[in-house]
Amino acid sequence: MLAKVSNLLKRFPTLWRIMVRIYGAQPFNPAKAKYQKKFGVDFNHKAEMQELSVIFDAQCLQTPTRKRGIGRYSISLIAAVCAEQPEKKFGVLLTTLTNRHDFEEALNELEVLNCPNLHVIIFDPFDNCEIVSFLQAQKDLESFLLSFKPAVIISLSSFEKLSCTIPISYSNSYKRLGVLYDLIRLQYKNDLLVSNYQVTGYQWALTNLHTSDSILSISHESEAGWRSLVAKDSKIRVVYGAGYRKGTLKHSALSVMRSGILCVGAEQRHKNIANLIKAYSLLDPSLRASHELTILGIHAIGARAKLKRFAKSLNISIKLPGYVNNVELEQLYSSNKLLVMPSLAEGLSMPILEAWEMGLPAVGSAGTVAEELIVDSDLLFDPNDVSSIAATIQNMLNNEFAWQQAAKTASEKVSHYSWKKTAKLVLEVVSEETKSD
Repeated sequence: MLAKVSNLLKRFPTLWRIMVRIYGAQPFNPAKAKYQKKFGVDFNHKAEMQELSVIFDAQCLQTPTRKRGIGRYSISLIAAVCAEQPEKKFGVLLTTLTNRHDFEEALNELEVLNCPNLHVIIFDPFDNCEIVSFLQAQKDLESFLLSFKPAVIISLSSFEKLSCTIPISYSNSYKRLGVLYDLIRLQYKNDLLVSNYQVTGYQWALTNLHTSDSILSISHESEAGWRSLVAKDSKIRVVYGAGYRKGTLKHSALSVMRSGILCVGAEQRHKNIANLIKAYSLLDPSLRASHELTILGIHAIGARAKLKRFAKSLNISIKLPGYVNNVELEQLYSSNKLLVMPSLAEGLSMPILEAWEMGLPAVGSAGTVAEELIVDSDLLFDPNDVSSIAATIQNMLNNEFAWQQAAKTASEKVSHYSWKKTAKLVLEVVSEETKSD
């Protein structure tokens, strides 16, 4: 019954925040935190005990994060590193803290990579118990990892919920590299950290990441945010990322085959979706007639309904399809005319890189990582100024020469952001850390 009520509340974000503020008052306390067993696991996929010099903490793949940018980044990075050093054996860690569906989905994601040198290792903290303490799970996980004699653990799951992942703790026996995606929850804490538990849990996660031997930042924007908001003197290496690991469709830059405006966002305020919808309403009616606005990533039913009502109040219609799979996402990148990223903050903005990979030009917010990627001022707008967003979109859709130039530039730029380069940078850090022993 409680689970049904919880799921219902999550469909309506505002009500959910109110309930969390009322009932989520207890701070996170590692000494009191506990995990409860959700299902029994078949260990047929468990790797035989062997030496694995590098292990990826991929618990983020067994949570809803798997469907978002962090999940796509993580799975692509794992594949790229394995491909870069095929002669070496790599491990990838999953745990049994999730539900059976998400656990099996994570296994499937890893199996389809078809990396013969990648071995899945599964840690079950429960043994014959139904409940285990947070600290005991961490201690047992460290012992489990040590049985594989790793030189380095790369944590892809530093900011996952502490209730569904076991954070990798500091150890003298191996080097720990933590991936820094962004600090958006810290920048928008009034919206995204709505209870004492979330605040203290996030602070704990930041501290845990800070104790890493080295931090791998996915952009200069994230690195600057960390040095400004968390710790100025941290050891950080920017490793970037790229678009699709493998494209199933051959991209085309032919504008005659494209129509529509695409945005990949979320319901959170920093994604700035309301301003994008307002800007879309300011476009010439003829442009709106030939270029429908599609907004992806709004998962909450209540949030989608609210945005549809907002669009209707402006006498426009928009498409909010919710979750789409990778094939559907590629098709949208290939068929739309323009990607618009109006976010007030992003870690890397993978949709821009993915769009470029599919021949789709992008415009985005000045003063964010979009500026770091796009650079061209004609393709940037003030995200707080609706008229600026509208003017940039309208210019790109009305000016065929500008669109063709942007498409050509995007094709050239995307070559600078490859997973091969990212893998090499990550392996450089691995080499540096292991040589320092």
